[in-house]
Amino acid sequence: MDAKEKAKELLLKFWIKADIDKVGAYMDKVLAKQCAIICVDEIIDYIGGWDYEAEIEFNDESKPHQTYWESVKEEINNL
Repeated sequence: MDAKEKAKELLLKFWIKADIDKVGAYMDKVLAKQCAIICVDEIIDYIGGWDYEAEIEFNDESKPHQTYWESVKEEINNL
């Protein structure tokens, strides 16, 4: 799945889930985008750096994954 498709999928998951669960108020697109970005930021932090709990530095194999998720984040911002 390319970055644009993944961005749309994540946004819809947050948007639809919130509407189905009726989280007090209707979640608008802006809030759904913010939630999706937080999710992607967590993934980027995990694969792109240092695991402080395990004290393990990730190697260069994680770089393509980090680049992909950064592209997803950019696409979410463009939606």
